[in-house]
Amino acid sequence: MTQKRIMLKMPTVETEIPEINTKNGNLLARYRASVGYVTSVNDGIGIVEINDALVSEPQLGFFGGIDYKALSAILEDFEEDDAVEKVVIDINSPGGAINGLYETLSVMKALNKPVYCFSSGYVCSASYAIASATKGIYATPQARIGSIGAYMEFVDSKDFYENAGIRHISFYGQNSDMKNLDPQTDKGKEMYQDEINKVEDMFLSAIAENRGIEKQEVIENFGHGQVFFADEAKNRKMIDGIVANFDEFITMIKGDKYMADDKKEVKTGADLEYRIEQARNEAVKAERERVKQIGSFGTVKDAGLKALVDKALEDGTSLEAFKLVFADKALEVLNRQGEKARNVLETEKAESENIPSITGKTPVIEKPSAKQKAKMILDGLNQREKEAK
Repeated sequence: MTQKRIMLKMPTVETEIPEINTKNGNLLARYRASVGYVTSVNDGIGIVEINDALVSEPQLGFFGGIDYKALSAILEDFEEDDAVEKVVIDINSPGGAINGLYETLSVMKALNKPVYCFSSGYVCSASYAIASATKGIYATPQARIGSIGAYMEFVDSKDFYENAGIRHISFYGQNSDMKNLDPQTDKGKEMYQDEINKVEDMFLSAIAENRGIEKQEVIENFGHGQVFFADEAKNRKMIDGIVANFDEFITMIKGDKYMADDKKEVKTGADLEYRIEQARNEAVKAERERVKQIGSFGTVKDAGLKALVDKALEDGTSLEAFKLVFADKALEVLNRQGEKARNVLETEKAESENIPSITGKTPVIEKPSAKQKAKMILDGLNQREKEAK
């Protein structure tokens, strides 16, 4: 089975650029008007191929590099093309620049059509971030996945220039003492280390969000920058499945009906493995959401309500069932607080009536805070009773 694919690259000089009003239209139209490219679709599947480093801006052909703008534009094109039902990003890339990555991820999040990732090569660093935003990542056994992290590099060329008889002489403004700090100084090391730590934090957070896991899980399981073969990457939940080749992958995703057709025949081992993994992932996401929603009630001060939250988290109570029980319990607590508030008001009223008047006027009660607090509780109870009705 042969599939047409798309190579992201700059067009040759013979490429005909369509005449488009660049002031209007979507990202695709604007980008086409500036550089131009060709897309193709086969059997309802749009395939885009990334076979180089990812860069923020278009590069000259002999420099290589796949720019994020082109990738975003092609994905947007597929989204608008009625002939495309599903999209595949075929990745063999060592990674790339951070600038432009998050804009591309935002484009991918806005897509309604399912997007999948396939690789028989490298899915590393920035290209893994792209893969993480797809519906599923599938790789052949020899594929390598990882290099999850960020780094910064400086080149010390001082000796080179001095040997060539060249000296750099620089002047800085009086308020520019932190500009272009020497990375070999303590202050420079601290500043640049803080910068790269922030870059890494954003990167890991994006991957965690895309994969539906906590950032700490990425830190603990994704290798701290290591690169893994497909089997180890799957064990670490970095990918969703292993396929023999591209054709098996295409057959599998063609059979994917979003888990809606339970009677559909499973024709390949990879298809069965995919369905099991998808069901497991959906169950994990549902449990995380349950824990998150129920856990949000844990800020209550009442010990009984707090114990109810802890029990629900432990025994797997559904969110809907928990809300019903919690509402009943909370109403009991409010009733008790309301009764206590009434007692406070009645006691203060009785005390005020027993105080002899010196001026002939009703004396002022000296404990407004307790009274106000009791009234607030009563008002809250009455409001909740009205809402319950």
